[in-house]
Amino acid sequence: MMAEPVWMSYIGLITGAVGTVTGIYGAITGSKAIRLAATHKALDLRLKLEKALVVANSQLDEIPDLLRRATASRNSVLAAAGAFNSGTKQLWDRDLETDQAAIASLKSELETVHRYAAATTEVELAQGIGLVHALAIKISQLESKYTDTMVANDVARRDLEAARSR
Repeated sequence: MMAEPVWMSYIGLITGAVGTVTGIYGAITGSKAIRLAATHKALDLRLKLEKALVVANSQLDEIPDLLRRATASRNSVLAAAGAFNSGTKQLWDRDLETDQAAIASLKSELETVHRYAAATTEVELAQGIGLVHALAIKISQLESKYTDTMVANDVARRDLEAARSR
């Protein structure tokens, strides 16, 4: 029977110690990487929220001018059709007032969403992004409504010109 060389036990001891140190270092590095990834994710969400807020505010700032142009277009078509003081005009004015109130409400809602930009958790940031996107959809619907109205007014204007030229 051969005796085990003494150096073999030292190699086992050194290998075990290196493995232990490597494992501990890996655990520390992994936990730092997880924290760093979470920080980067929060930063990315914060940037997305800020971008969405800028886009929504920009769209909302353009709406009053669109309403003014759509109203002028609508009034000129109604005047050309001889229906300026009609019920159609009154309905338009009522809808316009309702939409202006909706715009004011959207502005105030967007201002409250700004508090999410200072949020520290990913969940709060994601909620803020969701709220901004929901508000952006409402803004786009208003924008589409008045853009479509202006297109319809152009068609009505052409129809009136065609009827007069006959």
